[in-house]
Amino acid sequence: MKSEIYNRTIDTRELQLTNFGDKVSHFSIVGYLLIFPTTIFCFHFIDIVQGNPLSFREGEILFVIIPVVLSIIAYVVQKQRLKYKVIRTKLKKERLKELIVEVAKDLDWERGSFSEKTYTSYTNPRWWSGSWGEQITILFTEDHVLINSICDLNKKSSVVSWGRNKRNENALIEKIKNANQSVEEQTELSSKNLL
Repeated sequence: MKSEIYNRTIDTRELQLTNFGDKVSHFSIVGYLLIFPTTIFCFHFIDIVQGNPLSFREGEILFVIIPVVLSIIAYVVQKQRLKYKVIRTKLKKERLKELIVEVAKDLDWERGSFSEKTYTSYTNPRWWSGSWGEQITILFTEDHVLINSICDLNKKSSVVSWGRNKRNENALIEKIKNANQSVEEQTELSSKNLL
């Protein structure tokens, strides 16, 4: 991840879709929902241009309004999925990497790639799992870890993951919280022993 994209991600706390194909893949449901209303408007526009303006027939407006409302909802949901879950931690980066490797092994993430500030991994589930795969992105800052799991942008477009994205995020969050609590307890014990 380039430094500029990393900094923008930290500022917005949102996964950056850097190329047009990723944006199309992630937001394609919005376009699909707008096909029918767009078609109806095009037919009405053609009628107006040809001098035969027809008003909307009874019930026809519902075929415009309902998909438009659903597309707005789909956009908001897809936009929300780009948000990172943020965990405050004092754990050292080496310990965080160990925890990530443990979760990756437990949840069958493919071997990911670590850099100084990021970790990215993918899943390759079986066809009956209900998902084409997930993309897990983890960012490290001085005292935070940012975690995001979305449907893999490099595979077929998918609107649902049947809970796999939440499971990926929550498993790592739980590991980090437990490790944080363990460190705090050890620190508390050490300070009591010194007294």
